Amino acid sequence: MAATAAITSSRYGDLPEIIPIHFGLDGTVNRYGPRSMAWLLVLMQVAIAAGFFSIYATTGARGVLVLGVCMLAVFWRVQLLILSAAMTGAKRARIGGSVLFIVVALAVGVFAATRG
Repeated sequence: MAATAAITSSRYGDLPEIIPIHFGLDGTVNRYGPRSMAWLLVLMQVAIAAGFFSIYATTGARGVLVLGVCMLAVFWRVQLLILSAAMTGAKRARIGGSVLFIVVALAVGVFAATRG
């Protein structure tokens, strides 16, 4: 969360008023929003962290905590993709590496969660 907030904060002033907020499977930007939307993923990370930590605090299941951390990593990677596309003005982003990162992170998280 801190890394996502730090990178968003450091780049926020350089972002255009309208930024990409969603990409198609081929990397084409298919939705834009106001610059303030850059903070949405940071807020979502806070909510995810609070939810997974409270599940962990209640159950003690470390796998759930690992899944939460993996999801936070996914949001960090997506934020980097959004900020990069916004700052370069790209209409299409290279998402191959991001998709691979997301798949691996979620697979690790789900595996850990199923193991307890």
